Amino acid sequence: NEKFTINKIIITHWHLDHTGGIKRILKLLGNIPIYKFPEKNIDKQYGFDFLPLDQHEILEINGVGNIKVHHTPGHSNDEIALELLDQNSVICGDTILGYGTTIFINLKQYLNS
Repeated sequence: NEKFTINKIIITHWHLDHTGGIKRILKLLGNIPIYKFPEKNIDKQYGFDFLPLDQHEILEINGVGNIKVHHTPGHSNDEIALELLDQNSVICGDTILGYGTTIFINLKQYLNS
């Protein structure tokens, strides 16, 4: 029964299944910051502003600790993975190959990521 407050959003990449509900979330939560790795060909299509993330940038997340941004292109040009430094864990969006259909923009980059 822990209570928490959402005070920022971090987008792992631009695909609609990762960004489609953001306008509704902003309607509910108000004007909270949205972070994303820049992708010049896509970013203007969102309809909301975001704060650009940099490779190896470290953000402090209340209740989680510090996270480090890793640019992991391949699935999309703006894909990132988030390393939870205090928890020995990674949030990887769609960077991991698994069962089912895998979509990627660049296979070589995807495998290197």
